[in-house]
Amino acid sequence: MRIQGSRSRPVNHNMMSSADGIRNPRARGRSQTGVAAAITLLLGLIGIYGVISYVVTQRTREVGVRLALRATDRVVPLMILRQVLLLVTVGVVVGLLAEALSSVIASILCLVTATDPMTYRIVAAAQVLVA
Repeated sequence: MRIQGSRSRPVNHNMMSSADGIRNPRARGRSQTGVAAAITLLLGLIGIYGVISYVVTQRTREVGVRLALRATDRVVPLMILRQVLLLVTVGVVVGLLAEALSSVIASILCLVTATDPMTYRIVAAAQVLVA
């Protein structure tokens, strides 16, 4: 029904949907959870980088001695890589154990199932890349 002399304006659906997202506490909670998850992942990756750089720093003298004793150029990087891969393997095993306990975690997740394989793969790949 239209009142005489009034003009109706078209509804901008983009503004309506963004306003609904602000008013909808579930949508706001999901976005906050996503931001918190991204920050947590970033802090975890920074931690992995820190631990690996600490391990390498602790072996600096050993590397110097091995190079002074004419160790081949392949031996020293493989020695460090072996230790780093051991740490990464332990981390992946702990992650897989966490996946096994995911039924407990399922009650606090939003928009991701407790056994979402893509999430586990992306996080594991990011950790291995940082290492």
